[in-house]
Amino acid sequence: MKKVTFFAILTVLLLQTVNVFAMATPVAGSFAYDLYDIAVTQILLGTIGLVAGVASAGVV
Repeated sequence: MKKVTFFAILTVLLLQTVNVFAMATPVAGSFAYDLYDIAVTQILLGTIGLVAGVASAGVV
């Protein structure tokens, strides 16, 4: 019973900290927006992200 309680508390704590890693889109025209555009829009949401997602799912 003690292990179950520990893992339940650990799960709740981890779920509460998920929002800490949220990131807002920077203001358009700033240097940070250019980096965001390249990293997120073109890489993660582009072809590289698609291939990485399929490969990590074990389909390839």
